[in-house]
Amino acid sequence: MRGKFIEGLKALSVVVLSVCLFLFIAEVCLRGVGFPPEPVFGWKWRNSPYKSEANLLDTRVNELELRGRPINYEKDDFVIVLLGDSYTEAGSQPFEDMPEQILERLLRDKYHYEHVRVFSVASAGWGQDQQLIWLLNYFSRFRADLVLMWLTPINDYWENGNVDRSVTPIAGPLKPTFKPSANDLELAYPRSHTKIRLLLERAIAHVQYGRDAGIEQFYTNRWLESLPASDLSPVSSSTCPETEVDQYQLVSALQKGQTLTAITDENLSEGRSHFSHFLYPQSLREAYQIRMTHRLIEKAKSVSEARGASFRAFYPKASDIDKALGLVKCVREKATGNYYASDFSDVTADLSSGALRESLLPIDIGSDEPTVISARDWHLNRAGNLLAMDGVARQLIQKNLLYRRDN
Repeated sequence: MRGKFIEGLKALSVVVLSVCLFLFIAEVCLRGVGFPPEPVFGWKWRNSPYKSEANLLDTRVNELELRGRPINYEKDDFVIVLLGDSYTEAGSQPFEDMPEQILERLLRDKYHYEHVRVFSVASAGWGQDQQLIWLLNYFSRFRADLVLMWLTPINDYWENGNVDRSVTPIAGPLKPTFKPSANDLELAYPRSHTKIRLLLERAIAHVQYGRDAGIEQFYTNRWLESLPASDLSPVSSSTCPETEVDQYQLVSALQKGQTLTAITDENLSEGRSHFSHFLYPQSLREAYQIRMTHRLIEKAKSVSEARGASFRAFYPKASDIDKALGLVKCVREKATGNYYASDFSDVTADLSSGALRESLLPIDIGSDEPTVISARDWHLNRAGNLLAMDGVARQLIQKNLLYRRDN
């Protein structure tokens, strides 16, 4: 009996060693041919999704490969980092009209702060998760005296709650993001995968989600399953404004000045929407998105201060899209026909009433002139950016923030 057991053990060992050898050879071969390709996490100016046709061939980037001027400064310069997303990147604007350049010109020429330099750390589609990653990257190579985070509330919350960027059930581009840990945040995206594992995950994606599904769908669905439940409560259509407007026509409807029901084809029920966090009562998933956004901003603040920089955040209120959203009292989801109550009266209310309120700069860009590019493109136009950056400059002067902490 003992002899048979030993023989069986030897046979099992041969099988295990053979399988390991096969997997090792397979891994080496797959790496040799570069298949399957590694999934891409994150993006920079080269593949930014919001470039105008005029900027498609514009390759001017800083040392981080982000849109902006080279990060050069002198010993006595006061260095400001403008941290944000597509509003900071301004991919539809001429290079010279980027907010970083507008703010620097205002501080130098209008307010006579000669030794000020302003640099962008931003890309379209970034939430605070990407901003934090790239702020750490910036500080690994450069210094700053002040970090200014440009908030975009209709984007930030849902972006910070997803491992991809998409407002539909179909996965979008993957990105590194974070999940909460006991006392901090930890990166939460797959790294250092073997080719065999990647091959297996792609196969699972094809089987579970269809032949056209890629590994992006596999990661996204697995991520969504790990989040708190999305338990939004629909309301009766009778409680909503009768005037219904497609979300891309909200700015066009602004002149009517009446309350609206916005119609969206975005994935409201899964918390993948520009309207997420402004619906009420809040779902557990939206509450999670808010907590993560606050923690990410707090982390960016602590990282900045640990490297000798002051930190402030701002949101330019009263732009055309801000005014239009203020009229939206309900949102109807096309896919389900469900109505949800909404409140856009103050898109920074959760920040201004919490621990981060001291870090918020009040910026108002209300104007009788258009402040967004078009009814469908809600990014600020040149006039909007001038108003926003002038408001920031005045706040920095008023709050005495243009001085070196080490002086």
